[in-house]
Amino acid sequence: GIEFRNSTAFNNPDYPTNYTSEQVNGAFTVFVVNSIDGQSGNNGTFGWAPSIPSRYMVTKNAGFGTRRTFIHEMGHALGLEHTFKGTGHDADNPGCDELVNGSNGGTCGDFVSDTPADPYERCGTAINGCTFPYTAPNCKDANNHSYNPQMNNFMSYWPNYGCDRTVFSSGQYGRMQNVIDNNATLTSFLAPDN
Repeated sequence: GIEFRNSTAFNNPDYPTNYTSEQVNGAFTVFVVNSIDGQSGNNGTFGWAPSIPSRYMVTKNAGFGTRRTFIHEMGHALGLEHTFKGTGHDADNPGCDELVNGSNGGTCGDFVSDTPADPYERCGTAINGCTFPYTAPNCKDANNHSYNPQMNNFMSYWPNYGCDRTVFSSGQYGRMQNVIDNNATLTSFLAPDN
């Protein structure tokens, strides 16, 4: 169901406001807010899940458009990391870059072997459409292989450059199913088969 709460505190939260006390018991809770403020003004944040996995998520009402923040944050809540996890852009987890050949895809990066390694940087080249044609020397992995990220993946940040997020990989679907199956809280939210 939908419950409206006309609250200044929760309708224009600072990122990341803790919504734990506002969750609906026995259900995965989605908070849709009009805007989100950053610590020093609006920082472009469109939503968040407080942990991976999580029992709730927050998205701006604008998060249902081409950025598809709702789907992105739901991916986090169901166990998915950013496709660029482990890179220098991922301040919380640098140092475990996924290799282009995928040989460490299950243990580095986003921990999903079938998502291409993603440097999440333009490598000094202007974006021209949503393909990754960059061959700059500083745009290669530790094995000197050129990146070719999936710029339309729901868990990428390429929408910041105008790309539309439209896909999860098979491995991402499998990881989400595995997280639901092995997380007692998320499993308790499942509806009966009938």
